[in-house]
Amino acid sequence: MGTNLVLHPIQGSTLYQIARTHGASHAQAFWWGLAYSTQFELGPVFSEAMIGNVPPSPVDLVITPFAGFYLGRVEEWLEPKVGNLRSKKLRQVARTLLVGKFLAAMLRKE
Repeated sequence: MGTNLVLHPIQGSTLYQIARTHGASHAQAFWWGLAYSTQFELGPVFSEAMIGNVPPSPVDLVITPFAGFYLGRVEEWLEPKVGNLRSKKLRQVARTLLVGKFLAAMLRKE
């Protein structure tokens, strides 16, 4: 249950942040996350359902994109506040707590 309620929203938030980094609007980022999550669960290529390890879960189809979208929005709202912290060390630690933004930055190709 922890995977569905904790890790899947983080995955959705990371997808949201990646889409926003590439210029997507909030709505586009949500739909992109929904499409990715659906492909990951039910898609014909490299999905959990195709591999047969995990039966399709309606919870995953809902929680990942919706909770991820809201977590991503909260992270976007918090980021400027974290950036204004006086202590550089505290700022660095706080940025790692913005998990979706942190993972999206790690995955970014620069």
